[in-house]
Amino acid sequence: MKMIFRYDFNLENGTVHNKVPMIDTSAEKGLPDGMTIDADDNLWVAFWQGQSVLQYNPKTGRVMNRIAVPAVIPSSCCFGGGGLHNLFITSSRKYDTDENITRFPESGGLFSYRPRVKGVPMNYFNEL
Repeated sequence: MKMIFRYDFNLENGTVHNKVPMIDTSAEKGLPDGMTIDADDNLWVAFWQGQSVLQYNPKTGRVMNRIAVPAVIPSSCCFGGGGLHNLFITSSRKYDTDENITRFPESGGLFSYRPRVKGVPMNYFNEL
């Protein structure tokens, strides 16, 4: 089973606890990798070797949006640009096959998608 888990975060000491299954991605091609959230608290997940980024409702686990990426290995995603209206998607070619890179020459590139929702500002991590 390919599961995305939710954790409680202790801001005072920087620890996580209370691991809870949140979204089962077993039916999807590839493995869940980098992810971000939008202003509506939905989760966007890049699928390594899955050629896609999916938007999930984290309360129901339902797929709300599916973005086809012109690379076999999308690696992560984040919101940026003016007003955080663009979803930027990174991809890898380092671990891909020559055949896939020939079929998808933009592999390893950065892609931009404009969803109907905006992102939220990033939280920065400071080592304790």
